Amino acid sequence: MIENNVSNNTPATDVMQEDQGLNIKEYIYWAWEKKWWIALSVALCLCVAAFYIYTTPKQYVRSASVMMKSDSRGNANIGELEAFKELGGLSNMSVDVLNEIEAFKSPILMERVVKRLHLDTEYYAEGTFKDVLLYGNSPVRIDFAEDASPAGFTFRVRKTGDNEVELYGFRYKGDKVGDGPVCAALSDTVQTPAGRLTVSPTLLFAEGFGGTVRVVCSDAAMKAQSYLAKMTFALAQKQTSVIKLGIKDTSIRRGDDVINTLIDVYNEEWVSYMNESTVNTSRFIDERLVVIEQELGQADSNVEKFKRENELFDISSEVAQTVQESSEYSAQYFQVTNQLAVARYIRDYLNNGDNSRSLLPANSGVNNSNLESQIAEYNKTMLRRNTLVDNSSESNPLVDDYNQALEQMRASILRSVENLISTLDLQARNIEKRESNIRSRMAATPGQAKELVNRERQQKIKEQLYLYLLQKREENELSASIVVNNTRILSYANGSPLPVAPKSMIVFLAAIIFGLAIPFAYKVVKDMLNTTVRGKKDIENLSAPFVGEVPFVGKRRQILCFTRETSGVDPHKIVVVEQGSRNIINEAFRVVRANLDFMRRASKDNPAVIMFTSYNVNSGKTFVAANLAAIMAVRGERTVVLDLDMRKASLSRMVGKPKTGVSSYLSGAVDSVQDITVSYPGQDGLDVIPVGTLPPNPAELLQSERFDRLMQELRSRYTYIFIDCPPVDVVADTSIVAHVADVTLFVVRAGLMERALVGEVEKIYRSGRLNNMAVLLNGTRQLSSRYGYRYGYHYGYGYGHDYYSE
Repeated sequence: MIENNVSNNTPATDVMQEDQGLNIKEYIYWAWEKKWWIALSVALCLCVAAFYIYTTPKQYVRSASVMMKSDSRGNANIGELEAFKELGGLSNMSVDVLNEIEAFKSPILMERVVKRLHLDTEYYAEGTFKDVLLYGNSPVRIDFAEDASPAGFTFRVRKTGDNEVELYGFRYKGDKVGDGPVCAALSDTVQTPAGRLTVSPTLLFAEGFGGTVRVVCSDAAMKAQSYLAKMTFALAQKQTSVIKLGIKDTSIRRGDDVINTLIDVYNEEWVSYMNESTVNTSRFIDERLVVIEQELGQADSNVEKFKRENELFDISSEVAQTVQESSEYSAQYFQVTNQLAVARYIRDYLNNGDNSRSLLPANSGVNNSNLESQIAEYNKTMLRRNTLVDNSSESNPLVDDYNQALEQMRASILRSVENLISTLDLQARNIEKRESNIRSRMAATPGQAKELVNRERQQKIKEQLYLYLLQKREENELSASIVVNNTRILSYANGSPLPVAPKSMIVFLAAIIFGLAIPFAYKVVKDMLNTTVRGKKDIENLSAPFVGEVPFVGKRRQILCFTRETSGVDPHKIVVVEQGSRNIINEAFRVVRANLDFMRRASKDNPAVIMFTSYNVNSGKTFVAANLAAIMAVRGERTVVLDLDMRKASLSRMVGKPKTGVSSYLSGAVDSVQDITVSYPGQDGLDVIPVGTLPPNPAELLQSERFDRLMQELRSRYTYIFIDCPPVDVVADTSIVAHVADVTLFVVRAGLMERALVGEVEKIYRSGRLNNMAVLLNGTRQLSSRYGYRYGYHYGYGYGHDYYSE
């Protein structure tokens, strides 16, 4: 039954049907139809995921915990040295835990780890799809000479004998180098493109090494940076001094070694920094001991010489008391002059520009607590500044702040030393003045006794100073020996033996999701990019009557979700309807036939001439006209198909495109309609009037009186006259023929005509240019749900646009 989609009051601009979102039901049908391809897509994605998991090295997380030796405020100090506060300097040392985290991140420390573990040379066992890291279980070990620069080189090692190997495949940064293989005896040094090296066997070499080992050489500094990028450093909790060190590596053993070695290297560096002050103090004491030892030796020689020359063996008891008083003042003078000498040395040390970045002697023996505390604070600040420079650079703004603070502290220490020297000078003068009084009392004594006392006093002063410096040196050595590590290891590197990456379950789940998403994404994108008429829903707002839809008949070649449609209709035998056939295409044409009968009964003029046209070429007008005529003939109706597509003559192929046809009749070359009529073989009651010879002026022929005479004679002979015309508005032929048509079937090809042109079809209908225009949807993939079934027959038939170029 004919359907009027909308009332005649519907504006032509409103017939364009917009998409109403995704049709879930349509996608469910599509998924069921493509279920095997979707399953194949999922299977392929799972295979890719399995290959990725197999070829990707597994990552393991290893971690260790260390506690910085800290006080309650989170600042680490050397608690073990509290018992040695009297030695000075070290008891006030402290370090911020966050700074020590930055120290752990030092590239210098990590580079030492890389060199100590030989991480800049890696060994791999070659496999089909992936190479296996041989950390700690390589059959050979490569040691490069000191003058070699192997960074960037790769090569392979192959066993050629019990004590011989072959080195080959040398490449530098991917480029092949060297002339050929290099044979090397085990433990011998050979010259190679990568430099001089020695190949040493391991225990695995003798156990049956028969494969190939690939050796990869890297720059130690770059390797250190890569390992630092893999590591994590963090406080266990905000209020603690426990640092957690972690690393993600492809080798459990290597990850453990890197963390444990980094802790060892850090502790070694810490002890070295802490002993720097002690080393400077030892150097200062040693220099003074050399001088005092020379002076003491000279004083001993003077006393011995004086006694020998003057034969003096005892001093008179008369000067005993005087000597005792003189000794007391001498002791005082010794202390003052000793401190004065040390203070002057410190002043000279401070004024020397070469010592601007050196630590000050912290255990000098100056009896001034303020000066000692200033020196200790200066040394602590200097250590922090040097640590920061090692971890960053001289251009760091924090280094400039430390430099300014050190200059101010150095100036303050220098002022304190100057004040101390002034004080000691005054004390020395006072003692000398008192000694002069004693000397005046000794003036009455023999000159020899007086000289002896002076010389013995000098000897005693030098002796006491020498013993004092020896004592200080031993104390300094003791201080150096009790400096301990700054960390307490809570747990060595450990972790789960299960890899953290790649996560197999997540990868497989992602593969399943991608496997499902790829076909649906293709479907969604395809639908989004498809701007053509897809089905009846896209033209349901047309005012023109809808006579039915014809499925696509043809073949589909599918590769996954991609479909390629090819014609399944022989261009010389385009009629596919058959007597008694109940297939989908026959039923579809029967529906169209029933609707045309309804239109014919509803018309007062009892129309019998049906014209076929379309908006696009390749819309299948010829196919529809031929099969609709055949379905009429099957019912017993006298039917003729007239090919007025005189530029292409597609319908004429039904009867072999004879040279005599409608063009011959219209041009006057033939006077009888019978002479141009051809019976379609195999179908009674169906005649075909071909074009014949393609005329140069089809429009003029159609406007002649002979065309009207032809149509009158055909009306008298046939019940139904089907006219195959060119597309509307492409050439003028269709408009010329339209006046003789009782019904015009406008063929809309699904998947070909743009949805934007539906409004133009509405305008054609409303203009009345085509008599009794009705719409037929051709090439649909699926009938409407009201039919109760779906089909997938397809066809592809039409003509090129280039035939209509005039």
